[in-house]
Amino acid sequence: MYPVAVEATRYRKLLGAEKVKILADIQVKYTYMLSKDISLIDSAKMAQSSGADAVIVTGVSTGQQTPIEALEQVKKNVKIPVLIGSGVSVNNVKEQFAIADGAIIGSAFKEGKDISKPISYELTKEFMDKVKEIK
Repeated sequence: MYPVAVEATRYRKLLGAEKVKILADIQVKYTYMLSKDISLIDSAKMAQSSGADAVIVTGVSTGQQTPIEALEQVKKNVKIPVLIGSGVSVNNVKEQFAIADGAIIGSAFKEGKDISKPISYELTKEFMDKVKEIK
């Protein structure tokens, strides 16, 4: 799979959909880099220069915490929002949100953290209460 950021931004403009945001998931957890020479920071900078509205930084697998060091490095090197792509939970949200601008959360809200299970109201409420406490 090859990056198509430039094509995506052109297509968005062609559609008149400039209000639709492009969130670039850089060095995604379910793929392998074709070239190990491209650093996480380089990927973030390329996403920004290609028109991404935000970058997503992830852990190594679904539910695995995104390394704080990775978030810090990306945040220091781009001017667009940095989102967490995996592993945010009630236990680490304060630390993670001290750096990141937001998060994409899936398995943390699922019963037993099982992605095939329904979203748990209790887990979601507990998390959101913690976020309100932090803010």
